[in-house]
Amino acid sequence: MMAIDETRQLLLDTHALVWAMFDSNRLPRAVHEAFEHPDVKVFVSPVSFYEIEQKRQLGKWTIQPPEEWYPLVLENGANELLLNAVTMLNAARLPWENRDPWDRILMAQAMIKNCALVSADQKMHEHGWPVLWKSPVF
Repeated sequence: MMAIDETRQLLLDTHALVWAMFDSNRLPRAVHEAFEHPDVKVFVSPVSFYEIEQKRQLGKWTIQPPEEWYPLVLENGANELLLNAVTMLNAARLPWENRDPWDRILMAQAMIKNCALVSADQKMHEHGWPVLWKSPVF
């Protein structure tokens, strides 16, 4: 298990990223406090941008195209995690009933990078890995 007290790293789930950019009032206080902490490093995954664009094309989300606001994510201090074969294999092999490929990839990335996930998704909370939402993880 990771030592979250030492790492203070967060990986944003897709909806957390969208809410942080477009509707920050939906993020709980614990998340806002973590974002403001000087020692916290925030990461985003390219998987989230795929998922966002997919939901836009299906008409589920009516936000601006990611390429219009993605630079602001980085300007606001987030760091992009890269995908590689190790991450994808770990995602496929996770002993977890959640079959959503995007959730599995995000979870694998969080575990490899030693990040707590920022997510309201109950499925993410059920894995056993630290998830930040309403309660602080550090």
